[in-house]
Amino acid sequence: MGASAADPLPHVHSESDDEDTEQGDDASVDVAAQVRVRKAFLKHYASGADSRSRLLDSAADTLRALAQAIPRTCPGCGVSAVFGGKRCSVTIVTWEQPVIAEIPVGWCTTCKQGCNLLPVQADCVSDSNSGWDLDRAHSGKNVLWWHQSVLQMYDILSFRTRHLSADAFCDAMMNSWERNGISRPSSVSATTLRQRMREALLLYMDCQNVIEDYPEDTITDWPRGALNSCPCCGDSVTCNGLHCGLLQALSYLHDKWRRWRL
Repeated sequence: MGASAADPLPHVHSESDDEDTEQGDDASVDVAAQVRVRKAFLKHYASGADSRSRLLDSAADTLRALAQAIPRTCPGCGVSAVFGGKRCSVTIVTWEQPVIAEIPVGWCTTCKQGCNLLPVQADCVSDSNSGWDLDRAHSGKNVLWWHQSVLQMYDILSFRTRHLSADAFCDAMMNSWERNGISRPSSVSATTLRQRMREALLLYMDCQNVIEDYPEDTITDWPRGALNSCPCCGDSVTCNGLHCGLLQALSYLHDKWRRWRL
């Protein structure tokens, strides 16, 4: 049944309701406590805003420092690369704020092509080819790196709510920027976010699926016990080595495919 005019919001049952009923507590708002909180909120509003501003600045500085660091080696071949003075402007998209970073672009003498820090090295995913290869980014091209934390948030919320659209999520994210006092950069628009988030989300989810399907120890420095154990026996101790891990991964994926066909 729908909510009445006197009760515009439907009641959502929770475990706390059962606890209140069992203990006989009054669920009504304590007016005196409400007044105290309101007075404290207004009195210390400036210091609270300053605390949030410092937190946002610290997060932005950390992201910017990670993204703007000059790699010691080429991310592709692992050989030392020559980095010149070229830089590419990238907008890192997070829930709290967009962060502008100037990414160094160099030249790998082994690959004979430009190289730069890859988005995944800064826990990001790019929605375009130019976002991965900044040497090919055209002048005036708005390059976006989507921080995986914001893609993770959408993935979880859309799964839990079952009806959260990318359009609504991007609108809410820009509203979050506004409430945090962050001006929307010219490189980002509502239409840009809605159109380009979908590609970044597909890449993010594909990478997550790969990680979930790989047996443990397949990847170098695999966090033992963090995700998957041995697909055969469930043993958390598996043999090391990339070759052995890849054979296990192929066997595991082939077995899954056979079961799916049946």
